[in-house]
Amino acid sequence: MKAFTILFLALLVLASCHTRPKMTDDEVIEKGSAIAGKLQAALAKELTAKMKENGAEEAIDYCSLQALPITQQISEEEKVELARVSHKFRNPSNAASEEELKLIENYINLQQSGEQLSPVVISGKGVKTYYSPITLAAPLCLSCHGNFSEIDPGALAVIKERYPDDKAVDFELNEVRGMFKVVFKN
Repeated sequence: MKAFTILFLALLVLASCHTRPKMTDDEVIEKGSAIAGKLQAALAKELTAKMKENGAEEAIDYCSLQALPITQQISEEEKVELARVSHKFRNPSNAASEEELKLIENYINLQQSGEQLSPVVISGKGVKTYYSPITLAAPLCLSCHGNFSEIDPGALAVIKERYPDDKAVDFELNEVRGMFKVVFKN
């Protein structure tokens, strides 16, 4: 009887350790959208200010030093894994996995077909991962990510210096640039 009581108490303690109830896909989309929006707003606000103050060179400098720390800060605040991933990345830490490349390709195909782009949730191995497309919605984005001939020569020099293997150029307005990724552990 004593062994049964100890086992029961151990199971009770283990069950109480599970603090986050499993989220539905709709809840993941709602929360993931909010978190991705928070990151997008944080980055866009500063990048826009830097562009207006000192041009694209300043914005690239800011982004290269601050984008990952801001992403990490929001990840910690929200208790999730947060990232931006791309098929044409500037920072190698933003390279999409093979599975993510397929999702990006699907978004590109949907966009070319005139379809609406919507977030998706992928479930597996005790996690739910939210993905939503990142599109270059503002002409300002093309200052650093547009056609080589349209990027300011000074900005292009900074890009080549900081990112010698840069792939994040030759985009057009509203084109899919990558995805936001938010991982929720159940």
